[in-house]
Amino acid sequence: MVYVAAITRTVAIGLLVLPSLLLWYLSLTIAKSHGDPARQWINFLRSALAFMVLGTSFFTIVGTLRLSVTGLEMLPYEVWGIVHSVMALLATLFLHATYIFVFSTSVETAVAINIIRNGPLAPPLRAVRNFAQALCVILALLAISTFALYLRVIIGNDVTLGRTVTRLTAAITVMLLVTAVLTLPFSVALITRATYPQDARQPAILLVVCNVLNIIPHAFEVAYLAQYGGFGGPALNYVEPWLSILAPIVAWWSPFLLLLVLFSLAIKRTNGVWSIQPPMSPVFKYQQYACDVAEQQHQQNWYNQSSHNTSPYGCNEPYELQPNTMEWQRPISPARPSAFAALKHYASATTTRLQPRSPSPKKDRRGSE
Repeated sequence: MVYVAAITRTVAIGLLVLPSLLLWYLSLTIAKSHGDPARQWINFLRSALAFMVLGTSFFTIVGTLRLSVTGLEMLPYEVWGIVHSVMALLATLFLHATYIFVFSTSVETAVAINIIRNGPLAPPLRAVRNFAQALCVILALLAISTFALYLRVIIGNDVTLGRTVTRLTAAITVMLLVTAVLTLPFSVALITRATYPQDARQPAILLVVCNVLNIIPHAFEVAYLAQYGGFGGPALNYVEPWLSILAPIVAWWSPFLLLLVLFSLAIKRTNGVWSIQPPMSPVFKYQQYACDVAEQQHQQNWYNQSSHNTSPYGCNEPYELQPNTMEWQRPISPARPSAFAALKHYASATTTRLQPRSPSPKKDRRGSE
């Protein structure tokens, strides 16, 4: 059963290597121009995907070597133990880096949506944002410190640091869970307001999904550490086979689904929040976009209410503004009005034609000659 569990978790994580690498390659083809605000967002996505590829690759290599009898015979036991532990440690480090980049991207997306809707950040929200950025730095330092200490335990055989490494790992997991729980109410509040920009509603919904997916693996990891000696008492060596399969799947598939959600934001940059507001900006940077949207709404209202309306259905096709190009373009397939609106327009047009016209003044042909 243990051998079957090892095969299952190795295959389950190995299946993520190719899709993660494909997403990373596709992210290189998005937002290449330096003037595109989405370029800065894509840099977050590329970094998280790169760490995801490295982490899943190391995890798959470790699982394959563990299952390979030939690989065990080629290396001495001490060398094999060091190689196995270092690769597993690198996989954990890259997993933590992926979560840190996902959390940073989620916070910046929520801030960008709030800036587009409400204008510059208020002092309380700016303080919350600064705290989130400082928390990302603290998480990164804790992850690097855990890696260095555990490397000293493996190579230098310093067993006294084992307890410290366990506590640091537990601290990172708890902090990631707290950040995910605190980000969720803020993202839910973004979609509960009555007034809402159309170009920011779908990213806000995706942000809620992203935060829900972010809570699941951290809650599972906290429960796992609490059960098997992460928060106190001696660590347990025996783990049930089903739990040894479920733990890495939850730990690695959750960030992959998170990156899929963020990638859906990236490919919708032509009408999404990523094309309007860049990250790390405390104010609404693209004021011209807001002016163009207001001007577009004004022209559309005037054009629909004007007597120059020549549409056979009682209303004209609205114009849409492309945020990246700031150009006016007609939609490909405009919505068809109802039959009642078409009948009303036909009646008003018939009444206009039946009204007598005022005589136009005759031109003096002599003066023109």
